[in-house]
Amino acid sequence: MKNKNTFLGIALIIIGIAWTLSNLYIINGHWVLPFIGIILLIIYQYRGGTQQKETIGFLIAGCIIFMIGIFAAINDLFYLGFLEGPLFFFFLGAAFLPVYALHTRHFPQKESGKHNWPIYTGFILIAFGLFILLVETFKIPEVQNLSLLWPVVLILLGLYIIFGKVKKNKICYYCCHNLNHYFE
Repeated sequence: MKNKNTFLGIALIIIGIAWTLSNLYIINGHWVLPFIGIILLIIYQYRGGTQQKETIGFLIAGCIIFMIGIFAAINDLFYLGFLEGPLFFFFLGAAFLPVYALHTRHFPQKESGKHNWPIYTGFILIAFGLFILLVETFKIPEVQNLSLLWPVVLILLGLYIIFGKVKKNKICYYCCHNLNHYFE
């Protein structure tokens, strides 16, 4: 218990020092986020890392906060212009790749299919960033003028996922129920 209290005390001191330096304008406020991300990554490792499935929350939060902090610091240092949106999604997507590399790939093979979600999430966000980059670079008017279409597409996709699964489950229930009736 004493070690956990010591660790928590050290983490709070580091956050307090970074916050104070930010308030005194010695460091930019965006650099506080990477410090917090690093502390969450240290907590992840300290609480068991890959040995404990429950620690993944610290890893996910640490990676996301760290990468958003790095993006915010780069955005503050440099004028990104049309690269700002694509780079945000690139950094956000890149935050999920260490979750797979450090945590979920260590699960047993029979569970590995269930734990590939960080790769899918990361690559989807990175692909979305590349899509935004293409739209912004080539100024594709057909895509830019469809600003109302994209939310509708997402709503329809969500409805399909929700109700398509329900319909599929009902069909499977009826098929299995009818098959059981024939074999009685």
